[in-house]
Amino acid sequence: MKSKIKPLLLTLSVVVIGFVVTIFFNKNVNSSLLLSHPLPEQLERYIPELLQHRATKAIPELPDYLLQADLQSWLISDDNKIQFISNWVLANEAIRTGQFEDAELYAYKSVSLLDDDTPTELRAKVFFDLSLAQIKLNKLNDSAKNFQQVSTLFDGYNGPHNEVFLSYFMKRAFELSHQKSSSNELVDFWEDINRKATAMKYQRMDDVYYYLGTAYWNARQFVKGVNLKIKAIEMSLARKDIDQVQFMLTDVGIDYLYNGNYYQAIDQFNQAIEFNQSVGEENPERLHYILIKLYAAYTEANKLVEAEKTLSAAQQQLAKIKIPEGKDHYQTYFYAMQADLKRRKGDAKEALRLIQIAKHRHEGEFHARVYQFDVTLDIIRGDIYYLNKEFDKAINFHKQAEKKILERDLYYLETAINHKLYLDYLAKNELALALHHLEAENRLQLNWRLDENEQYSQYIYSQFETKKKEARIAELEHSKKESKWMFMLLAAVLISLVLFTWMLKSKNKKIVQLNSLLTTLSNTDGLTSISNRRALDEYLPVWNSTPSSLQKRAIFMIDIDCFKNYNDQYGHAAGDTALKLVAKTLKEQCRENHFLARYGGEEFIVVLSDINTEAALNLANRIHIAVEELNIPHSKSTVSDKLTLSVGILTCDDNIESNVDVMMREADKALYQAKCHGRSQSYHIEYDA
Repeated sequence: MKSKIKPLLLTLSVVVIGFVVTIFFNKNVNSSLLLSHPLPEQLERYIPELLQHRATKAIPELPDYLLQADLQSWLISDDNKIQFISNWVLANEAIRTGQFEDAELYAYKSVSLLDDDTPTELRAKVFFDLSLAQIKLNKLNDSAKNFQQVSTLFDGYNGPHNEVFLSYFMKRAFELSHQKSSSNELVDFWEDINRKATAMKYQRMDDVYYYLGTAYWNARQFVKGVNLKIKAIEMSLARKDIDQVQFMLTDVGIDYLYNGNYYQAIDQFNQAIEFNQSVGEENPERLHYILIKLYAAYTEANKLVEAEKTLSAAQQQLAKIKIPEGKDHYQTYFYAMQADLKRRKGDAKEALRLIQIAKHRHEGEFHARVYQFDVTLDIIRGDIYYLNKEFDKAINFHKQAEKKILERDLYYLETAINHKLYLDYLAKNELALALHHLEAENRLQLNWRLDENEQYSQYIYSQFETKKKEARIAELEHSKKESKWMFMLLAAVLISLVLFTWMLKSKNKKIVQLNSLLTTLSNTDGLTSISNRRALDEYLPVWNSTPSSLQKRAIFMIDIDCFKNYNDQYGHAAGDTALKLVAKTLKEQCRENHFLARYGGEEFIVVLSDINTEAALNLANRIHIAVEELNIPHSKSTVSDKLTLSVGILTCDDNIESNVDVMMREADKALYQAKCHGRSQSYHIEYDA
């Protein structure tokens, strides 16, 4: 009997030892990394923490026991494994502090030191860190190539690291939303994440549904987007994740805000605040975020007093946040909102100071974890410069914002940015560009209002609100209440349509007025107030057609002598004054049926109808005399001590078929001859068909 028991005990011992070894191996795959040589104790201790870090969370600061100086010294270690880990840790630290070029270099070095013994989890993390640094540097192709390594490793993996792996995909989706990509591409990416999460039975599917819903909403599929968000909220409630519920309730308000439904957004944010207070657990971080969004809704609704009070309340909640890291990142966004408030109150100097602080923090260690914050920064900076009447700078920042909005397909921001650019260009009196952006704003508003998906999404939201109020998202109201709600909705829609129609008529009237003014100004030279080159190009074909072509005609091409020397001697301001005086004198000498235009620089054109050669030459002579009598000093002229003109004259007899382009070239030749013969004179050429 004993002889049978011994082998059995031996077998059992081997199994138990094997099981223990397996557990030990799995437990320590992060810390030992299958290294043949021991690592410094600090690295051994830190590796599990960094390897288990979820990419959707902020990278933690280096612990006190691990110093930058030690990491730098280990970079030149004789042991490749120590070099490898040190470079990897430094890459993460560089990403945390926003030093993405350094992060790429460290991550590249880590990749070069990978070997066959490197565990899948660590190999994937290193490639992910490299791809993250590269997407931050806008190296999209390189980033995609390295992230493909992560994706390939995940496809063949099924282990305890699954959820960390999934966080790499989610983080990449967030980063892609800030790059040049279409909304549909992001939908596909999030659908892939959804499939992966479902397959692994991810514990926080509400996160996935929420962001997938956001992707659909951004792709203009409002109904599907909202339904997914509602599903996410229901799942968060089931998990009793109060913080997540508050976040998602706030997001519904943000949807209202971007839809232009500011008062509904205000109501939604206030309800989110009530929910925050009703759960009995103080959450200053979440409440601060809700209040910031409520501030934005109040400002858009032009309720500045309420907005200022709300921002003050947000500041109080910010002071209560205990975790320094989260507090620092929220502070960056808060600086931007303070700048916005100062701008709205007319304090451009303080607004500019605050927005610069926000910008430097965001580009450094304390980046604001707010969706499309770089766009927000550009818009606010443009608004501040507009207030300060620095319109070129305002246009520059608003155009930067517009570029990002179009590249990232942030359609819900297009209307607002077009309105801002319309105001910018209108302030500069650049009416063609102002009109372009006004028409774009109108078109976007009209398309938005008429979008059936958007209207149906409003119905879904309303059902959701009723559901939430009555039973904490348990069931819809009974049909009687729904009928009453539908009546109220129809009334609201009718009022909205009436207001929108009035607004559209008002803006169309403004467009007509601008078009009328634009027609005049687009054909007028801004400096001299006479016709410009564009007007000349429109006039010449008419002038050269019947019945004008049956008459005797002439073209004067006029140039101010040695005008470059004049500008160099007296300055461009004096040059502009001289151009105005010459234009005024030419206009006084010409008859009403003569067409006078500034041809460019110091050149002018006079197109004359019903005039013979003698009359044309006499007119040219009077022009010479009149300009000389202006007595404009010109010490750098090679022909006179006063400002003078050279005139090329082309005359054309009646009943001659003529070509405008040929006539202009001949007039230019005549001007050239006038200059060659000593300037300050006229030279005449007869048109030869």
